[in-house]
Amino acid sequence: ADCSIIIFLFEFLESILNIKGDITGGLTAGIIALPLALAFGIASGLGASAGIWGAIVLGFFAAAFGGTKMQISGPTGPMTVVSAAVVVKFTSNTGALEIGSVMAVFAAVGLFQIAFGILRLGNLSNISRIRSFQAL
Repeated sequence: ADCSIIIFLFEFLESILNIKGDITGGLTAGIIALPLALAFGIASGLGASAGIWGAIVLGFFAAAFGGTKMQISGPTGPMTVVSAAVVVKFTSNTGALEIGSVMAVFAAVGLFQIAFGILRLGNLSNISRIRSFQAL
């Protein structure tokens, strides 16, 4: 008997049994994330629809490439500040937004994050944290 089939069936059964909690958690996260996404979209200068689309795309990628059972993803305040700075940088003197340039910056940042993940550069934060505590 192949153990991988048994493991697969066990994980499938576990996911079926957790469906009620998954639905409840998804609805709760959605209720919280929707107004937050709207507000962050407006605060970034890109508009409410950009906030909604950002949350949808983020949710899709978090679900497709998610790492843990308890992972929650959504819009964050610091990213709004970064987005607003990019929007200001790529707004012309006439007030027209160069949306292509803004999207190119966001795409480049995403590629950098993927590269950092593949290279496992997040482990460097352990080194800097240890050094910071040693300095105290």
